[in-house]
Amino acid sequence: MHKDFAKVLYCRNEYYDIVRNTILFMTNYSINSFDLDDCISEVYEAVLRKQDELKRHPKIHGWLNLTAKNVAKRYMHKHTFETMMFPDVAPELIESDGDTDKREYVQHLTDTLSAKLKKSEYELFKMKFIEERTNDEIAEFIGIKKNSAEVKVTRLKNKIKKIITKM
Repeated sequence: MHKDFAKVLYCRNEYYDIVRNTILFMTNYSINSFDLDDCISEVYEAVLRKQDELKRHPKIHGWLNLTAKNVAKRYMHKHTFETMMFPDVAPELIESDGDTDKREYVQHLTDTLSAKLKKSEYELFKMKFIEERTNDEIAEFIGIKKNSAEVKVTRLKNKIKKIITKM
């Protein structure tokens, strides 16, 4: 019975369209189809978690719209920072025979960060942005709590932003 409610919200075009169109609008239609699907899935994961509350919610359209906006904002925040660091660069590009300018930019960035960050910060940078490890994986690898890993990553991001703006 519980999954039926979430299924109805997912399968009815009016609800799905609200979620999809809100995410597209909030990302200025710049989101790729894979990330769009991930964002939509994130909204519907929230539906599953909150479905008991949603059954009694007077404005499901509004709840879906607000949740989709929040998901899109988180996506844009993450995407904006990563684009500032690696514009249109996937980690595998470093080893590939792809675009020479992008490879040179990544090499310049990593060389600069290697010189300006402490060894432990640079290792954290590699884990988070090159190896694309989650904060949970980083916390487990370093042997610290997840919250501590999140704080370290946030501080590192702020430090990298300062370094990049001076490049």
